[in-house]
Amino acid sequence: MDERKPDQDLWVTLNDRMNISKFKPKVVGTIEISEQEFSQEKCCVIRNTLKDTYVRLDAKGFFLWNLMDGKHSLTDIMMEYLLEFGSAPFEQLTVLLSTLESNSFLEEDGLDLYKLIYDRTEAGSIGYKSAHLFQKLSQGELSFNADGYFDWIYRHGGWIIFTIPAIIFLVAVSTIGSILFLWQLMHIDKIFGSSSIGSLGIVGLFFCNYALAIAHEHGHGLTVKAFGRKVTKGGFLFYFGTPCFFVDTTDMWLGTWNQRIAVSWAGPFTTMIVASICSIAMALFPASVYIPMLFGISFLGMFSMLINLNPLLEWDGYYMLMNYLEIPGLRARSLEFLKGQLWQRLSSGRIHFNHEEKIFIIFGIMASIWTIIVICMIPSLWMDVIYPVFESIWVGQGIGIKIALVIAGIVVLLSLASSIIVPIWNEIKFIKMKLNI
Repeated sequence: MDERKPDQDLWVTLNDRMNISKFKPKVVGTIEISEQEFSQEKCCVIRNTLKDTYVRLDAKGFFLWNLMDGKHSLTDIMMEYLLEFGSAPFEQLTVLLSTLESNSFLEEDGLDLYKLIYDRTEAGSIGYKSAHLFQKLSQGELSFNADGYFDWIYRHGGWIIFTIPAIIFLVAVSTIGSILFLWQLMHIDKIFGSSSIGSLGIVGLFFCNYALAIAHEHGHGLTVKAFGRKVTKGGFLFYFGTPCFFVDTTDMWLGTWNQRIAVSWAGPFTTMIVASICSIAMALFPASVYIPMLFGISFLGMFSMLINLNPLLEWDGYYMLMNYLEIPGLRARSLEFLKGQLWQRLSSGRIHFNHEEKIFIIFGIMASIWTIIVICMIPSLWMDVIYPVFESIWVGQGIGIKIALVIAGIVVLLSLASSIIVPIWNEIKFIKMKLNI
C-alpha cells in the first residue's frame, strides 16, 4: 500500500521530470506544414489546425521536431542531433520546447507541474493579482469568428473585387482620386471659402476615422480569403485604453511571400480607395454642403494610408518590407543587433558585415531616429493640433459633449503612455539587467 503524502508525490514527480532520460516530448498530430524560403534558406512553417498557432523552424529545428514522437527521450534527441550535426543542441532544444509548449504544439501529459508550482508560490500574491488585473483592463480583447464572417462576405459578392476588371477599375479610381486630392489640398482655401466643418463635424470625423479603420481591416480579411487561407480571428482590443480594430492574418505565413505582401497592401489600399471616392465626389459636386466632411474623410484616408505604409512603424508597410526582404522579425532583430553585436564588432575592429547585417544596421538606425523624431514632435502635435481641436469643441457645448471630450482626452493620454512611456520603461529595465544594477 502506497502511503506517500501529496507533497511527497509532488517531489517524486519533480524528480522524474528532472531526469532527462524520462521526458519523451510528443508533438500534436493536428498540424499543417508548409515549406518556405527566407533569405535563400529553406524552413518550415507549422500550424496547429485546432489552436490556430504557428511556429517557424529552420532545418535543424525541423530535425528536432521530427524526433519528438513520444518515443525518443531528450537524451535520445540530443544524441541523434549530435550525430547529425556534430554539436549538442542544449540551447536550441530548450528554446524550441518552450516555444512549442507555449503555442500548444506538445501533447499534454496530464500534469502541468510548472503551473502547479507557480500556483503554490506566486499566483496568490497581491503583486501578481494587480498585474493580472491591469493587463486585462489595458490589453483586453474581444474577438469573433472572423473566418466565417469574411468567408460569407467573399462568397456573397466579395470575390468580385478581386477580378481583373474590378482591380483595373479600383486602380483607376485610386489614381484619379489621389491626383484630385493633391489638387484640393493645394487649393483648400478656394474649396472651403467661408464654410467650416463645425464642432459636430469634428466629432463626426472622429467616428469616420474608426469607420475607415474597419474598412482597412476588411481589406486585409477579404484578401486572405481570396488566397484561400484562414482569418484566424478578428474584432477589437483595448491597447492601454485605446480601442483598436484588428484582423489576425497569421495563416498567411503558409502562403507565398508575394501573397503576404498583397494582404498587407490591401488595408492601406482600401482606405486610399475610400479617400479617392470622396475626392471624386468633391470634384463632381463642388457646391455640396458636405464638401468639408468629404474633404475631412479624404484627408483621414490618405493620411492613414501613408502612415500605414511607413516601414519604420510596425504596421502594414513594415510587414511588406519584411516579406520582401524575407527577414522575419526585422525590427526586433535590427534593434537587438544595434544594442549588442554591432558595438562588440566595432570595439574588436571587425567592421565587415554581411548583407543581412547591413540591413539590420540601416533599418535599426532609421527606426531609432524615427522614434526620437516622433517623441520630439509630440509636444508640438498636442499644442498645435490636438489641443486647439478640443478647445474649439469645448467652448459653448453642453455637459454631454464635455464629458465625451474628457473621455477622449484620457484615451489619447493612455495611447501616448502605451506607445512611449511603456517602451521606454521596458528599455530602462533591459539596460539595468545588462549592467546588473
